Amino acid sequence: MRSLYTEKYLPIETQISNQPAKIVLAVRGALRFGRIAVEIDKNQGFSRVKVKTINSALEELEFKFFLTEHSQIEAAISQELGLSREKVRKVVQYSQTPNSQS
Repeated sequence: MRSLYTEKYLPIETQISNQPAKIVLAVRGALRFGRIAVEIDKNQGFSRVKVKTINSALEELEFKFFLTEHSQIEAAISQELGLSREKVRKVVQYSQTPNSQS
């Protein structure tokens, strides 16, 4: 189990100015990760990552990385979640979009 305190800035658009705003996400205490599902779309050049958490009010995290190579995706997930690459590699599951080229 890993304790995690992190601040993430998530871009959103405000309705008034149409300019990106920042939201700070602070998670305190023990946050445990379960399954990490990665869907790669090589045609569009990005990967969508869904991370399921265990025993937390925060049930799922979703990321979009403009990466399609497994090693680069694992490095990005590792950095975002504060986990080692080995731990990420053990729980990650890959799939490709149906129209994506190998």
